[in-house]
Amino acid sequence: IQSSYVDGGRRFNYERGVPPLMILSLVDQLIALNRYDEAAVLLTEKFEGNPPSYFLNLLGRRFNEIGDKARAEEFYRLSLKYNPTDSIAPARLTEMGIDFADALSTIQVSETILDRYVGTYEPMPGLELRVYMEEGKLVQQITGQPSTDLVPITESRFSVVGADAQVEFFEDDNSVVDRLMIYQFGQEVGGPKIE
Repeated sequence: IQSSYVDGGRRFNYERGVPPLMILSLVDQLIALNRYDEAAVLLTEKFEGNPPSYFLNLLGRRFNEIGDKARAEEFYRLSLKYNPTDSIAPARLTEMGIDFADALSTIQVSETILDRYVGTYEPMPGLELRVYMEEGKLVQQITGQPSTDLVPITESRFSVVGADAQVEFFEDDNSVVDRLMIYQFGQEVGGPKIE
């Protein structure tokens, strides 16, 4: 499939890869066919830095069902690494009798740094994402949606509570935060800071 997309792009003189949602569909099919190792490789290689917790947890569950507790733990821990607000992985690790406290995010970001991210961003035309501080934490709110807390993964990258998503903030050449990127299910949507 990869070569089909790459070759197709070359024919029309542009770079093209396999769309992330198609890769996730392949991962899902491999899991359904009990080809867990192949699904794991595809998921972790293609989504380096942001594999969706849904699929990490699904692999964890399937490995646990076939008695491979070590691999199950590995994928549940990966889920917590990339989505520290995930509620499924902690529940499954607890059921397995595994202490996972060391897998939870302990990153502390100063309010001074968090305050730099405060503002309104436009990830898509007509869609505003407001970022503000509340009780020493960073919170986001998309127009018409309830607000959600952001939990730090790094100093500039955050897990969105209640969503299998991350938000990352970027600076311009003058060290001024000027844009963000939202990562969800292999998709990346970026937008400038407009206020």
